Amino acid sequence: ARLRAELELQRAEPTAALKTIEAAEQLGSRDPKLLLLKAAAWEQLGRLEEATRLRERLVAISPSPGLFRLLAEARAAAGDQTGRQKFLARAERLEGLVAYRRNDPADALTHFEEATRLDPANTSAWYHRGEMLFHLDRLTEATESLEKALSIDPCDGRSRRLQTIVAEYR
Repeated sequence: ARLRAELELQRAEPTAALKTIEAAEQLGSRDPKLLLLKAAAWEQLGRLEEATRLRERLVAISPSPGLFRLLAEARAAAGDQTGRQKFLARAERLEGLVAYRRNDPADALTHFEEATRLDPANTSAWYHRGEMLFHLDRLTEATESLEKALSIDPCDGRSRRLQTIVAEYR
């Protein structure tokens, strides 16, 4: 069903794609990729609000940088620059986590720094920035980043714990 719906979308046949997706859902398919295709079909039909709402639901199920970037585009098209910045920051944060899992803290740091630039109120981005700085042995900057995270959310336990660890190394 997914391949058929993808082909129908490539041929600019969103109504056919929606029928294919609906048939798969009636048969019990719970494939999140079908939701992404459904959003693309709605977008081709000009139903941008429905497409955006579905992508927002999907990002809660299966977050990805690409999906966050699509949501950022939708916010920009709606004239919501703040929302655009927040979704772009979330995409950068996820890309930073991917780089960290590759054991590349320097690359991860660039993504977390971009996330904090795009959304200065993103506690998680400040925490991860501090974490990468700690791994790169830049302890003063790590402390400053963790202090920023805690100034945004004084109850953030991760930042508080890492701040204690960084202080022990200083």
